Amino acid sequence: MNIRKVILLGLLFSLFSCTSEKDHLNHEIVGLKKTLESKVQDFHGSAIAVKQSPFSFNLDSLIGTKPQLDSLYKSLDEKINTASSVLKKEDLDSHRASLESLSIKINQSTDYLLHAKTIRLLKSTIVVLEQDIHAYDSLAKHVSVQHFLTDLDQLMILEKSIIIAKNQWEQQFDSSNAFMPVKLRMNLLDKWNLAVANFDKTQNQLLIDFSRSVLFLMVKGDQRVSRLIDWHHLIVDADNHGRYYRNANYVTRQAFAKEVIQTTSGMFSFLYNASKYTVTNVHSWKVNHKTKNTAIITARSNANETLRFSIIKLNNQMLLSHLKTS
Repeated sequence: MNIRKVILLGLLFSLFSCTSEKDHLNHEIVGLKKTLESKVQDFHGSAIAVKQSPFSFNLDSLIGTKPQLDSLYKSLDEKINTASSVLKKEDLDSHRASLESLSIKINQSTDYLLHAKTIRLLKSTIVVLEQDIHAYDSLAKHVSVQHFLTDLDQLMILEKSIIIAKNQWEQQFDSSNAFMPVKLRMNLLDKWNLAVANFDKTQNQLLIDFSRSVLFLMVKGDQRVSRLIDWHHLIVDADNHGRYYRNANYVTRQAFAKEVIQTTSGMFSFLYNASKYTVTNVHSWKVNHKTKNTAIITARSNANETLRFSIIKLNNQMLLSHLKTS
């Protein structure tokens, strides 16, 4: 009799335990599902709000909700898989159907999420670019005052990073054409064009200041100008100094460079004002042509001569390659 009672009690306990585990798992699944449904509704609402703003507000709210959805969705999926050996088939099928329905709703709003991320990136990139261009302008003024003899490499590195960011932004902006509202697109483009115009203005002034500094140092006979010259390709008027320089040894090159600077100083000595310690009688400086790594700068002297400076950018440096008068 005692044995029978023990067996019966064991069976009842097992049945109760099984039922209790099933109810517990089912309760957890239902709870997770309700939480996920609420988050999906919030996500969808944020997506609609972002679209209607249009894409001007609530971007962070929409973007921040998605990781929470992913985490809840994963937990619910794992919980359903765990319960597969306990729950009835119809209950499992019902839970999985609900999960699939929620997945569809999430995907319906995901496009808005991707659009929001792209637009937020475009906006933040403009802010960073504006800061970098301001830093570039400040450093350019400092380098110009030093006649490009210090910190020019830092300036060129910053310039390259700005150009890379600029190109990336333009590609992302073009790819957003299909979904971005016209008004927002125009506002972003106006801000972008203003930033790029400021950068272009600083670049042009930098090229002019570089040409002025090279002319000033050469006219003064300052041997430090040597580091601002592309000696391998230097042409001054009809003299192809680069051809000789390329074929000379190191010692000869040093002496030759010094001689060229002294000779050029004599050629343009009429432009140097010793009392004012500056180059005078040169005006109408302008950028005639500019590419990624080259530029042509022109100026006029009071003797009605045109001075033409050909500049290249190489290894984080700006270098004079041609100087011609006509």
